[in-house]
Amino acid sequence: MDASQQASSPQHQVFENIPLHNVESHWETLFHQFDRNGDGRISVQFLNNELKKHNQGVPDYVVKRIVLLADRDRDSYITLQEFLQLVESPHAQPLLKVSLQRYIQTFVPRQRRVQEAVDGSYEQEYTCDPPALTMVICSIIEIFFYMYDTIVAANPLATNAPFFNLFVYNPHRRAEVWRFLTYMFIHGSESHLIVNLIVQILLGIPLEMVHRWWRVFLIYIAGVISGSLFTSVADPRVYLAGASGGCYALLAAHIATIIMNWTEMDHPVLQLLIFVTLITFDFGNSIYDRYIEKRETKTAYAAHIAGAAAGFLVGVYLLRNLKVHDWEKTLWWISVFIFNAFIIIVIFWNIFFPSYFPPASVSLF
Repeated sequence: MDASQQASSPQHQVFENIPLHNVESHWETLFHQFDRNGDGRISVQFLNNELKKHNQGVPDYVVKRIVLLADRDRDSYITLQEFLQLVESPHAQPLLKVSLQRYIQTFVPRQRRVQEAVDGSYEQEYTCDPPALTMVICSIIEIFFYMYDTIVAANPLATNAPFFNLFVYNPHRRAEVWRFLTYMFIHGSESHLIVNLIVQILLGIPLEMVHRWWRVFLIYIAGVISGSLFTSVADPRVYLAGASGGCYALLAAHIATIIMNWTEMDHPVLQLLIFVTLITFDFGNSIYDRYIEKRETKTAYAAHIAGAAAGFLVGVYLLRNLKVHDWEKTLWWISVFIFNAFIIIVIFWNIFFPSYFPPASVSLF
């Protein structure tokens, strides 16, 4: 049976008899299901592959032609408007409906439940396509730098090795601006490295599976940069090494996504309690050691605090929000303002108040 014969089949005629304005919400729902990262567009290749799975015998070359017809501006992506124009096209409509009929019939009921924001819909967003590799790649880079420095320095505390000297945040060399970021790649000891690797992999991968790699990476970098900038002001003589600022950003980003997707999550109260307890215990222990016990420590608490704050603020306005409420829009704007104001202030401080900082010198590193 060819495509034209299928278009006139009894099952298809029933579907054709439904006025388009009544089923347009189905097409919109279908588009949003295809738009898995929520950016308002779907790639031509992805749509082509999805339609082939549900084409009910329509030849692959016909499906491909339909998809290419939708991409009117030839940017390899299809917007919602282009998609709706396609399904209304008299040339593509019959074949397109044949291709999508079974998909809509099986998909729409499930999607309606998701859009009602019931508990557990957030967990349905976890996917390994594409694989969550961002934190794995960062971890491999950090391992490489540490192993190289350890071998060259012939010392497990590789603080006098090439990469460590080049990348560590050194308050005496603040003019070498790359150090505000690159300190994340180097670590002072094996235990320091292992702890950070465990944390960023365990926390980063679940976030990436829902929110995609670029959002998680930007939050991680925001935590690293915020940690060094805030440390430069709060503890201007402290050296920084390690990815703890990024790790705390990932931890706080989990809190942000729990709050912004509260009604879509299973057991949000329990999840929030776990992450808040972890942060509270660590900060409480740090304050006790430093100000009560007066213990000497090389831990840069300011970087931890700033990393966590950045992770929460950037997470609120960058991570996916499955259903937006009015109060969440307000929180979004507050987060944008606070984070950007913070970055502007600490950068301004570093540039225009040089006398506040230790003078440039030939220092430890």
